[in-house]
Amino acid sequence: MITDNDVKKLKKVFVTKQELKDELRYQKEEIIAKMDGRFAKLGKAIEEKIEKMKDDIIKQVGKFIAQAVLPITDDHETRIKKIEKHVFPTQ
Repeated sequence: MITDNDVKKLKKVFVTKQELKDELRYQKEEIIAKMDGRFAKLGKAIEEKIEKMKDDIIKQVGKFIAQAVLPITDDHETRIKKIEKHVFPTQ
């Protein structure tokens, strides 16, 4: 037969169901805390990359406008002035 003393000794040696649940809950909370920190770092890194990409895109679009679009509009302005000279010669 198992006596009360034997049960007490067994409780000291083996973990109880509640102790396992508590340990599991603690480990889950610890993992979640670590993952939250990692996700926060990852989110910041992604935001920084997106911001850098946005700045690069803005610079490239600005260069394109300066190199391709502005010469076209300047050419149109000179053509318009030539036409105005022929259409309105007194001015």
